[in-house]
Order: sequence, then C-alpha cells, then structure tokens
Amino acid sequence: MNCPYVVLVVVFKRGLEDSQTLMALREQQGLFPGAVLHVWDNSPQPFLHLDMLKEAFPALRLEYTHTPENYPLSRIYNSIIDEYRHTGRYLVLLDHDTELTSDYWKEANELTQNSSEKKNLILPVIIAGDRIVSPAKLYHFLGRHFQAAPSGDIPSRYLSAINSGMIISLDYFQRSGFRYDERLRFYGTDDYFMKEFQRKEERCFVMTARLYHSLDYFSDRETVDQKVHRFAEIVSGILLLNRANPFIALGARAYVFSKALRESLKHRTLKFLAAGWRSL
Repeated sequence: MNCPYVVLVVVFKRGLEDSQTLMALREQQGLFPGAVLHVWDNSPQPFLHLDMLKEAFPALRLEYTHTPENYPLSRIYNSIIDEYRHTGRYLVLLDHDTELTSDYWKEANELTQNSSEKKNLILPVIIAGDRIVSPAKLYHFLGRHFQAAPSGDIPSRYLSAINSGMIISLDYFQRSGFRYDERLRFYGTDDYFMKEFQRKEERCFVMTARLYHSLDYFSDRETVDQKVHRFAEIVSGILLLNRANPFIALGARAYVFSKALRESLKHRTLKFLAAGWRSL
C-alpha cells in the first residue's frame, strides 16, 4: 500500500457525532480519497466500532484500535509510526476537536502531491480564541506567540507547534529513526517532536490555511480538579524536556514553581502548588 495520507484521530469518550474532527472528516473525505483513517479510541469502553466507521467513510480505508488502558499519546504515535512508515507518504495527526476546513486539505494536496520539493513537516496556522497558538516560538521552556502568522518555508529553530493538524513525511521517520519519548503522556509530545526535528532539519513549511481549536485548559468547561490534572501533566512534560542542561533544568524548575503559584492565586486553591511541588 502506498497511500497519500495516514490520518490518525485519537478520541476519548467520544462517539462519531461528538467529535468535531470526525464530523469534518466525514464531510471532507472526497478531498483526500484513498487515505487511511486510523481512529484510536482510548475510552474505557468502546465509543466507536469499525463497521460504523466504514459506513461513514466509504472513500477511505478504515482502521480502528481500542485501548481501554488510555495509552499515552507518545505510545500511540510510536505504534502508528511503526505500522505505517513503510506504506504511506504522510502522517496527519489530529485530536477529536479540531475544526478542519476544505482549504486545509486543498493546500495539503498541493504541497504533498503537486510540489516539486518534498516537505518533511507541514504546519497549519491554528487559532484559539483570537490568538495564534500554533506555530509559536519556544525558547526551552518560555513560549512566545506570533502576532502575525508566518507562512511558507521558515526556519525550524526554536519553533513549536500543536500536534493536531501536523502533516509529517513518513519518510522522515524512516530516515531519522525518530521515536517519541514514552515518558511523555498527553502533554509535551508536540514540543518533543519539534525539538528533535530542528536537530535534523533546518526548515519546515507553514500553510496559509487556518484551523480553529479549543484549548481545554483555558476553557470554563473544566472543573478546577481537571485543570490541576492537566497542569500536572504539562509541568511534568516541561521538566522532562528541559532536563539535559543543568542550568536550563534549574530555570525550568523555577518557572514551574512560579507558574504553580500564579495558578493557585488565580483559582484560589493550593492544589496547583501541590501539583507543581510533586513534579519538582
């Protein structure tokens, strides 16, 4: 099999109609026919099944994996890389709630099929609220948002990006031997990929297409306890990604403590400080 895309969608306690991503893909599947759609269901009980997906996506080849253990994203991504790196051209990473557009697929097709120069990494511009959240600049553990979206071929140095919407050449995984660090669970996999990518590749490509995404940590839909859990995962990833250099590691620890203090004051609870302390 040599398909144009392997499209991975990771869901948790979401059925077809509860996933903004899957609903958009169902409407847009004619824009990327022949692709593999691999739905990875991390729910305790299966929320989807293969026959239902095949009925909803007749233009695509369907694969479905259910892991009630709630596998870390890093483990899921490594499994997908191992399964498809010899058989597909590009891996598209998606979570359950990204607002995909037809412009995204049209531009992706132009860049992956009609471009004379192969691109190892293609990134959409992702908007959350009124802010450009991806790509962004990340200086070790300090991030900075772009005020105006970059586009085209740009340097990869100090660049960060959100997983959802990334288009990665499967040949890149084959050549580089890249693997995700499976100590990272649900946060930090995107920063880890970008940090490793810039060690080997000097440039990547940013699309003009915009995607819209919700960042659960900043929404009012989550309880404080849910935010504390996410916070603990985030700071654990920050510390893991910045452990190599002792001076940077010390700075990361100070940053985590100050962030925990700010969140505790903001939400009027010591739970964030306790989570930050446990991470240190």
